[in-house]
Amino acid sequence: MKSEDVDNVGRDVGLKKTGIENELDLIGPEKLDVTDFINRRFPSEQSLDNDLENFLEKLKEGLRSLDAELEEIVRIERHGGAKSAMEVAAAVEQIQNLKTAIARVSVSAHQAEVAVSDATRDIKPLDCARRNLIETSEGLKNLVDLEAAVSKLEKAAEAKDIVQIGASSHLLADVERILKRFERLPSEGGLPRLVNLRKRASALREKLRLILLDEFEEISRKITSKEKYEMAMMRLKSACQVTNDLGPDLRKEVVGHYVGSRLAAFQSAFGDISNHTLSSLDKRFAWLRREQRVHEEKGIGTIFPTDWGVSRRICEVICNATSKFIDSQLGKETKEVHSMVLALQRTVEFENELEAHSPSGETGEVTFVGIMSTCFEPYMSAFVTDEDENLSEILNDLLRNESWVSSSTTHVLKSSTELFLHIQKSVRRCAQLTTSKTFFNMHRVYKKTLLAYVQALTRRLPPREAPVTTSDSETKEMKVKWENDAKRLCAIVETADYCASTTEQLEDSLRKQVDEVFEDQINMTNEVDQFIGLSGKAIKSLVSLTVNRLEPALNFMTKTNWSNVTRVGDSSNYVSTLTRIVHHAMQLVRQNFAPPHYRVFCDRLVCAFVPRFTSSLYRCRQMSGSGAQQVLLDASVIKTLLQDMLTYGLEGDKKRKASSQAFLDLVNAEMLRPEGVLKLVLTEPENFADTYVVLFEGGNLTDFQQLLELKGVGKEAPAIIADYTSIMRATGLSLESQTNANTVKPSDSADLQRLAAAGQNTVGSMKNLFGRLSNTIMDSNLQDRLRISETAADMLKRGLGSR
Repeated sequence: MKSEDVDNVGRDVGLKKTGIENELDLIGPEKLDVTDFINRRFPSEQSLDNDLENFLEKLKEGLRSLDAELEEIVRIERHGGAKSAMEVAAAVEQIQNLKTAIARVSVSAHQAEVAVSDATRDIKPLDCARRNLIETSEGLKNLVDLEAAVSKLEKAAEAKDIVQIGASSHLLADVERILKRFERLPSEGGLPRLVNLRKRASALREKLRLILLDEFEEISRKITSKEKYEMAMMRLKSACQVTNDLGPDLRKEVVGHYVGSRLAAFQSAFGDISNHTLSSLDKRFAWLRREQRVHEEKGIGTIFPTDWGVSRRICEVICNATSKFIDSQLGKETKEVHSMVLALQRTVEFENELEAHSPSGETGEVTFVGIMSTCFEPYMSAFVTDEDENLSEILNDLLRNESWVSSSTTHVLKSSTELFLHIQKSVRRCAQLTTSKTFFNMHRVYKKTLLAYVQALTRRLPPREAPVTTSDSETKEMKVKWENDAKRLCAIVETADYCASTTEQLEDSLRKQVDEVFEDQINMTNEVDQFIGLSGKAIKSLVSLTVNRLEPALNFMTKTNWSNVTRVGDSSNYVSTLTRIVHHAMQLVRQNFAPPHYRVFCDRLVCAFVPRFTSSLYRCRQMSGSGAQQVLLDASVIKTLLQDMLTYGLEGDKKRKASSQAFLDLVNAEMLRPEGVLKLVLTEPENFADTYVVLFEGGNLTDFQQLLELKGVGKEAPAIIADYTSIMRATGLSLESQTNANTVKPSDSADLQRLAAAGQNTVGSMKNLFGRLSNTIMDSNLQDRLRISETAADMLKRGLGSR
């Protein structure tokens, strides 16, 4: 059964479908999702009750239709099988008949070929004889032409008339063409006349070679003797034409011979080089300039074909000879750096001049840039050493004359800009001479100079552990000293930042100029890191000096007898002192700092001062309730003072842009500790232990006892300690294993500053974020859906607080 018949049957049967496929949505190559289909077909219980019976009836009807379709296809296939077999048998018979016809045609074609061969048997010898006669005739004619050309050229060569030879140069091409045609004939034992002509042509070529070499040598002598050039130019043009016709080997020999004559003239002009020095390079360069000028003015350069590159070849051999002279002088002379650099500079300038003024159309594999100057490379270590010493001397002079006060416009030290200016000059000076290994070695000198500058700036930092004053008031000398030190530190911070960014630019500039082989080896990352580290150290020192300046006010607080305070009034005198000092410090630092550095300074000052303030609280005498309330009020004022540091001295849009919620969160997080201490002091004795556990998670017995002494509970202390001990044992915590995290001693301030600078800002923000998250979860009744209990939320807050 044919496929088109089956398709027609399928289409006919398809007309009988009940449309159940559309109902089931089964059309398409994708696999049926039964669950999805049922949900879409019966979206509700009501639709299931109303349409289920009707849908099942349609499904049964569709199945009956499919059964009928299959029966129809099987019936048609069964009756159509016999017809298909008959059609296949007929096709096989037709193929056999076609094979028989092809065999008969092949036999007829062979017979026709045999007949044609018999008919043309007598014609083939005649055709072969005709072709041989034609080739023989052409060969005889070529022999005649060859003999005539050779004879004419021999006469011109005998007379050594180069002009006549040039006029007959086409005969040279004819001779070469004809001899190439007879290449398949033997050179010995063949036609005597052809053998003789071959020998005469070979002898003629050799004779012409000698004539041309003599001609170029004679013309060269005439050029140097300044005789008339008109006839010489004509003969030279003819000689060049003949040389081209005789092939590239002779052309190379002629060019080499002529260039060699000019090299001999160059060497003769300078005689014995043993008495010459590098100062004679200018004379050699002048000789080559005159040689080029003679070629241009007297037309010699236009005589030679441009593809010969005669002028360029003369420059190359003269430069190579000069390179050998330079190398010999550098190897035996006592290398005075200035004279060597001067000679290298003149050499580089001359190389660039040659490259820029090369005759148009002439090209060569050798570039003039570096053809002589590379000879200086092995001896440039003296130049590198001289530059190193020069930069070291410049750096020492800059540091000696440095005022250590930053510019009012750039806020950086004058020595930094001057130093990079001298480095840039050195880079340009070296790049004009070489961009190879010497340039790479100079990059190491720049690295060394920058590291020396970092060390010089580092030595200007105050001692790492400045002594903490025990005075309770600031003297004028202390204020003046702090101002001087602060200005110097601000200048060092800004200078270090400027040097870091400028060093990165210097690295990029060096990478672009150095040879490609050294490009990946240029690396000044360590120097950039050193400057960045110096900036951090200077800010840390400035913070330390500022906190030490606030120490007298804190000492005044610790010496105050807070147990005698009977009422709470305005902020205490020490708070006024703190406010005055902080405002003065903020004003000076803001004037000398860029905004990013000022923000870092404020962050670190908060993280350094608050622990010192907390430590001072622990060193206070016993506090009464009114005294603790007074100090708590003071702490609130101090907190506001710290929060306003970032925007101090600003107004309007500047103040709004400078404000930061992250900074406020940092201050709030840091002040939790001292506020907690004061709130604990205000707690009733019977709630003291419970309040301590809540406020100071991770505390220990030693810290607990210090706070008891600060509160001054007297006889109730043993009971409160016993209460605290029972609470700690009930929670399974050790009394002594916890570190004294709440007590901050003055000697620990440096470590606390480093820890605070590393993460306090982020921790404070994360505490608030997760606190709000847990409160939101509980307030929005999402506990059941998210399976987070109130206990788990509290554990989350406590765990985050401990971190």
